[in-house]
Amino acid sequence: MPYDTRLSTKDEAAFQVWAKRQTNAAGGNVIGDLPVYDVRGLYLALGGKNVDPTKHGTDKYKKPTHPTFSDESIYHSKETPGGRWGNVGGKDVFYASPHNVKTLGVQGLQQFFKENEDGVQLVLPPNISLLDLLGIKK
Repeated sequence: MPYDTRLSTKDEAAFQVWAKRQTNAAGGNVIGDLPVYDVRGLYLALGGKNVDPTKHGTDKYKKPTHPTFSDESIYHSKETPGGRWGNVGGKDVFYASPHNVKTLGVQGLQQFFKENEDGVQLVLPPNISLLDLLGIKK
């Protein structure tokens, strides 16, 4: 996949052990995040050390398919521009990019924020089309 860090056979075996350890420690499914997060990139960046299960992961390895893919990701580009995190009056804000809307649709983004980003305000791009608002893929 174009947004996956490639590992040698030896590193991949070590990554699989690490991923299982992280899954057990966090109670989530690290491998299940692969479609939206470059977990292998995170693994290399951490040098195989454990993830702190009490902290939110960095945006650095979010793929363009992640609902909160942002300009902080290594995969942010002109072709796949991410949204932008901000803070207004002490409140976290996510300024979605047209790419975020294209990936999930307006309703999908709103639902994701309702279920997963408690207290974060979602700001949609200013030039959003009626098709985007209705969730119709172009």
